[in-house]
Amino acid sequence: MDLSKEGILDHGELMTTLENAVRENPNTTFIACHFANCSYNTGIIGKMLDQYPNLYVDISARYAETAPIPRHMQKFYEQYQDRTLYGTDMGMGHDMYATTFRILESEDEHFYEADQFGYHWPLNGFGLPAEILEKVYFLNAQKILHQ
Repeated sequence: MDLSKEGILDHGELMTTLENAVRENPNTTFIACHFANCSYNTGIIGKMLDQYPNLYVDISARYAETAPIPRHMQKFYEQYQDRTLYGTDMGMGHDMYATTFRILESEDEHFYEADQFGYHWPLNGFGLPAEILEKVYFLNAQKILHQ
């Protein structure tokens, strides 16, 4: 069944559009919010990060979607620690921040936060080291803002 609608780009076409913009504007800093919706396959955005030094990603609203694959995400954050930004569009409540920090900072396994997400899958902590967390939480944004 074809779900496409005239004039509406699918995700692959949106990624091509993003890549074209990033490639054609090397002096512009781009931030691909929500891992560019590539949480299902971070290799897609990873390849673009490898190619384009003017591209960054933020984790907003995708930290829980990536929490089921903690070892993979540890490697992603390690590899792209200088290009990953903390972001959220899930409000400013204590519970949201506590969950985000638990995922990024702890090594907790198999916990649920159904009140925030309604996901049926368990979440896991990535256990990121302090030097990566400092970049994700602060230093990378500072670098972009002070260019």
